[in-house]
Formats: sequence, structure tokens, C-alpha cells
Amino acid sequence: MKRTAQPDMQGVGKPPWGTHLLCDSRVRAIASAVTVITVRNPFRAAVALIVALLSIAVVFLLQRAPFVAMIQVIVYAAPSSCCSCS
Repeated sequence: MKRTAQPDMQGVGKPPWGTHLLCDSRVRAIASAVTVITVRNPFRAAVALIVALLSIAVVFLLQRAPFVAMIQVIVYAAPSSCCSCS
């Protein structure tokens, strides 16, 4: 019985820009989360929180979990973007 080399299936089914977008979204989510903690201006912290939550939703979308991404946006990002901070 002769063994044949199997093709590399690592990149099959993924868009070529998916890996770059995934890394970019992860870095953006981490940077925004750190900004939420360190910034003193509440408005900038709220904007950074929204960016972090939307970046996490993009990560879920790229991991082929659209339901989790939609729940992430509906439950967390939408209320934090429309609340009034007074």
C-alpha cells in the first residue's frame, strides 16, 4: 500500500483577507479594552467600549459564528451606544 501526500487543507474555505482582518480585529479589541480602563474621559471610554465590542463581534463573524456575533451586538454594543452618560 503506497501512501500519497494529502493536500494542505489549512487555507481552504477562508478568504485570503480573513487572517489579516482577524488579527486586526483582535488587536483592535485588546487596544480598545485597555483604552476603556486607562482613559479618564468618560465619553472616550464609552467610544472605546463600543469599538471593543464591535471588534469582538467581527472576530465571532470571522470564526463562522454569526449568531453569537449578532447577540454580541444586540445585547452589549447597542445599549451602550444609545445610553446617555450624564
